[in-house]
Amino acid sequence: LSRWAQWAKLLPIERAFHAINSNLRRLGYTQPGYKTPAERANTLITILPSAEDAIKELALQYQTALFTSRTANLSSARRASLKITCEALRIRILKYKDYRKRRYN
Repeated sequence: LSRWAQWAKLLPIERAFHAINSNLRRLGYTQPGYKTPAERANTLITILPSAEDAIKELALQYQTALFTSRTANLSSARRASLKITCEALRIRILKYKDYRKRRYN
């Protein structure tokens, strides 16, 4: 319940950027708290190069919203977030299939 309350307090752009953090964890790469958003995005790019454009777009929109006076393009950030999550799940499924194939063959 407390996690949901914290999630509800986040700005929409922060929720979209959460895709980078959650997909890093999903792929087995936990990041320390002192890493900047750009460093986290770069780490995910090295792990998930097929989603590089979406990761860069999401990081740009996040940094625009938090560190400039301009507003971020939230719809673009959400699309990028969804693309990153789909690509991470695809990679995770492929890794699992490979693991099952190696283990049971």
